[in-house]
Amino acid sequence: MNLVFKSHFLRWLRAAPRLAGAVSIALGVAVIAGWHARWVALIQVLPQLAPMQYNTALGFIAGGIALMCLTARRPLVARFLGGGVALLGLLTMAEYVAARNLGIDQIFFHSYVQTQVTFIGRMSPLTAACFTLTGLSIALVTGRRKSEARDLTSAILASVAAIIALVAIAGYLLDIEPAYGWGSYARMAVHTAAAFSLLNLGLLAFHFTASPWSVESGLSRWLPASASAAMIAMIAVVSLASSSDLETATRRRQHSNDVLAAADVLLDDLTDMQRGVRAYVFGGEKGALDLYLRGTNAAPIHLSELQRLTIDNPGQQQSLATLSNDLQTVIVYSREFLGAFRSRGLASVTGLDSTINGLSIMNLTRARLKEFTDEETRLLNRRSAAVAASFQSNNRLLVFASAMAGGLLVFATGTAAREIRRRKRSESERAANEETLRQFIIHNPVGVAMFDHQMRYIQASKRWLEEHRITGDVIGRTHYELFPDTPQRWRDEHQQALAGAILHHKEDRIVLPDGSDQWWERELRPWQTGDHQVGGLLIFKRDITQRKFREAEREKLIADLQKAVAQIRTLGGLIPICAWCKNIRCDEGFWHTVEEYVCANTDATFSHGLCPVCALKMETNCNALELPAHVTAKNPE
Repeated sequence: MNLVFKSHFLRWLRAAPRLAGAVSIALGVAVIAGWHARWVALIQVLPQLAPMQYNTALGFIAGGIALMCLTARRPLVARFLGGGVALLGLLTMAEYVAARNLGIDQIFFHSYVQTQVTFIGRMSPLTAACFTLTGLSIALVTGRRKSEARDLTSAILASVAAIIALVAIAGYLLDIEPAYGWGSYARMAVHTAAAFSLLNLGLLAFHFTASPWSVESGLSRWLPASASAAMIAMIAVVSLASSSDLETATRRRQHSNDVLAAADVLLDDLTDMQRGVRAYVFGGEKGALDLYLRGTNAAPIHLSELQRLTIDNPGQQQSLATLSNDLQTVIVYSREFLGAFRSRGLASVTGLDSTINGLSIMNLTRARLKEFTDEETRLLNRRSAAVAASFQSNNRLLVFASAMAGGLLVFATGTAAREIRRRKRSESERAANEETLRQFIIHNPVGVAMFDHQMRYIQASKRWLEEHRITGDVIGRTHYELFPDTPQRWRDEHQQALAGAILHHKEDRIVLPDGSDQWWERELRPWQTGDHQVGGLLIFKRDITQRKFREAEREKLIADLQKAVAQIRTLGGLIPICAWCKNIRCDEGFWHTVEEYVCANTDATFSHGLCPVCALKMETNCNALELPAHVTAKNPE
């Protein structure tokens, strides 16, 4: 069952990059069609949400095509499109950083939707950052030579872009605005975040299926760590932005409270002015005059304080300008009221106060001050609502961060446990392999030794130790320590092999200190570590001195035999011989005896004697001739 599930999972994983690229292209084409056809529903998911800009849609089309080119093994096209996507993001980020318009925002199309947009036609900083990361990731994975470090960097960049997009989606779902937009800058559109998530997850799927070292090497170990770090960093940034928003909303609410408090003080000043002057005039209270004077002197000061507090609010500034004129009218009227009492008496004051102008001045000033305070109260209510919303957003962010921290903790625990098991299994396998290698080297019938970069012994076979007459443990000792008379030619060859060369000498002669010759068959080759780096040197060595001596003796024997054979002369072919006298005719036409001919044409010589038949004949002949007995031939037998 597990094998079937794994097979289906791998099949879907291989299809994920093509699917992600196709969806990204389709979304980009749909949004571009929406801009041209004015289908706002394609540009904005909801009317109150940010739109996907025209350049953003073009970036998704290029990114989708690049991802599909990766799966179709067209790296040059993918590299070109990935570089273009990264350049688009970098130029947009440069516009934000330098506060300059480079003219790329509306180079293809003039935008007409400005909801949650700071600069018309310009994508948000988060979108630009994601395009930069995604484009660089695609460009890195299309390198001419496969590199584990390059592929790992590409995967990490894609995971960071995916995390940014996923956090933005979570911000929309949980109503955490700093998750998809910071400060007064434009917000990342919700379908932009979804497209980035899909595109970069497809790119990660391509890494897992296309990289030869994705599971066994750094990708499976470093990618979870980098994704967790990116998630933590994004949550930290969003938390800082949300806390900053809460702090700003709280400060603005406090500012509104300060404005209302200053308006209440100004109203108290107006009340003191009116109450003090009337108590002094109609009640004859001498101390009331001080209350009037204090209100008259303090009112302009407190009005100036109100104007300072509302300097960032043009509407309230206009209201205070009108209120300032009314306050001057009230002060002038109060002074006229007091002057009339002092010069003409109470009767003149009563008539002055009963006029419509006298009553309306103070009522109008109070009414305008009340309008000002009502407006500020409404602003305070909005700011209080913003504080409450920011507080709730922080609470949701806290819950989201806690959930993500828990998820990352579980994920990290699972990854760590899997890594521990993998390492234990690898260590066990490595120990078994090392023991197998050690036994193989020790019992190898050929002299073999394994060295590190400093020519320290790692392992050596028994045959090696016997041929070199080494006793005791050699592990960790340098070869030159044991053999200080090692020829410089061999030392140079050691360095060549450590640099990656493979050297083989079938017959290598050295002269021993006693003047005798020693012959070796030698092969030097580097051995590599797990990261394909040269870890040291392997030397295969066999003493062939006895074989060379035997070969020399055999060659001497062969030479002697060849010399002996060369000294042997033989006769061959037809030899003309006389049938009667047995003389032989030579090549020049002369006749010779058999002894003369053989001696002349071979290295043979003759020693004369008698065969038994001839000896009998000779004896018979001698008897017939009556020769002396001492000349009679004797039988050699």
